[in-house]
Amino acid sequence: MFCFQVKQQHLERNVGFLVDELKVVQGHEAPNRVFFVSAREALVSRVNQDKGTPTPSGQLLEGFQGRLFEFANFERKFEVNFCINSFCDVCKMCHCHVFMFVINILLANVVKTARV
Repeated sequence: MFCFQVKQQHLERNVGFLVDELKVVQGHEAPNRVFFVSAREALVSRVNQDKGTPTPSGQLLEGFQGRLFEFANFERKFEVNFCINSFCDVCKMCHCHVFMFVINILLANVVKTARV
């Protein structure tokens, strides 16, 4: 029960931050933009996945499967929304890839408005 209350409190604060302070999403969209993941659990899972071995559940807290699923869902949404491909997984220049993608979109908009 306590964990649920803490999660709910974090969700409310993050939704308020996205909607009221940053003004980047509408109120109904904000809860879909907040994810609860454990970096340690994701790392342990990913390392074992890369080795081809099962994730050792003894090293992880109860309910880790749900959190890992939520993290995988976050990764899929991020890849779709920002056109990130698997090249970024092995490339040290992933942030440059994202940055250049945004620049290309902005330049395309400038060219479109200049032609009109």
